[in-house]
Amino acid sequence: MKYPEVEQLANAVKRLGLTFAIGEPSESLEKLFYRRIEMTVGDDTFSIPVMDEFEDVPDCKPVVMLQLVLQECEFFEDAADFSHWAEDVGLNKSEPVVVEIYNEIAGLVPKLRRIFGENLHAIPVFEIEFNTGMAKYLRDF
Repeated sequence: MKYPEVEQLANAVKRLGLTFAIGEPSESLEKLFYRRIEMTVGDDTFSIPVMDEFEDVPDCKPVVMLQLVLQECEFFEDAADFSHWAEDVGLNKSEPVVVEIYNEIAGLVPKLRRIFGENLHAIPVFEIEFNTGMAKYLRDF
């Protein structure tokens, strides 16, 4: 079975010429289930912290990597402020590294949205959490 939401992500990877690489390991990020990935589009490379609770980053599949980036954008966009964001992603807002992640994402989201546009979205988080058919299709893409 094909899922149009995943197909849209795959088409965006091709259309935008996105490439991804795994960033430098960071113990402070990894203890929070975050990993750094590098996304290149044209001449620009972005270093992006993404939540990788389900350990998808090591496979470095472009469609999954785009999903993780969009997921971070949407977590940020849906939160009213830092406190709400930290609560939504399950992080302790009093940890300095959490503030750093938030500030970094806050600086990246407008740039990323200019590249992606407003109509490109991550597949719903619950699909990933429950490893539904859509999530399996995404990971096998």
